[in-house]
Amino acid sequence: MSPEPIPSPLTRLVLFMVCLSVAGILLAGVMYLTEEKQEKKIIQPENYDECWMLTSKAQVDKGYCDKNVASMQSSCDRMKVGKDRACQDAATCSEQWEKYNKYGGIAYRKPTCDAGSLQQYCSRLTREIPPCIEYAATKSAACEQEYRQNLAAAEKACRSQA
Repeated sequence: MSPEPIPSPLTRLVLFMVCLSVAGILLAGVMYLTEEKQEKKIIQPENYDECWMLTSKAQVDKGYCDKNVASMQSSCDRMKVGKDRACQDAATCSEQWEKYNKYGGIAYRKPTCDAGSLQQYCSRLTREIPPCIEYAATKSAACEQEYRQNLAAAEKACRSQA
């Protein structure tokens, strides 16, 4: 019988690289499967939809409430501007009437404004602005408190079955 030929170094290298690649493929497959099993353990809780819904509702309610508070604050700001204008108009009207009365209508035309009505409007706005600001601040605090309670309830529901 003839002796088997000895493989050349190049053949040995190619055989080694093929074996190494097969081992690498097997190792990669094992790692992939173990990672996939770990990811399956981190699945969403059974009540994920309820958790998401409660959390989203809390955020939407907060946004709606904040929008209403901003609208109230804007109304208060408009009242401040209106009050400033009404008070200024009342002062200007009073000056016009004083000048008219002082000079007997000779040098000045008779004013067409009503200083009393303007002053009443100025006084009414002056009284209404502080409660407006206080109500907006109270509503803002209530919105924040309600948001925190709703968010806590959502988190509790999410943790209860996780």
